Amino acid sequence: MQTNYSIMNAALERRKDRRLDLDLHVEFVEETNRGAALPLNGRTRNVSAGGLFLETSNALPEGALLVLDVAIPKRCGAAAEALALHCEGQVLRVMKLSRDANVEERFGVAVRFMNRPNIESQFLTHLLWEQD
Repeated sequence: MQTNYSIMNAALERRKDRRLDLDLHVEFVEETNRGAALPLNGRTRNVSAGGLFLETSNALPEGALLVLDVAIPKRCGAAAEALALHCEGQVLRVMKLSRDANVEERFGVAVRFMNRPNIESQFLTHLLWEQD
């Protein structure tokens, strides 16, 4: 008999693309009509071919358009060079992660890629299976 927990997990994991739990540096800029924006940064928590979830100290509005650069490290002991994933995305969800007033505010941001990068999760898995 399935428990409510296993049913809930199955429902949460019905996503189009498989997610990989990756902690990668990401720089991003919010596209605005106000001119040049300062680059922001954060860390990915997971990445898929359809989007990513990142943690940052910057509050972003839902629906914001971002230009993202994700640093993908080279494989340990391999000739593959480090890659940078450059793409556009849209903020789907923002959640406040830190609730303690003595700790820097942190936000979790779910981003859907607007133009799917030419990188699939199998390639990412293969590239990253021997990280430094």
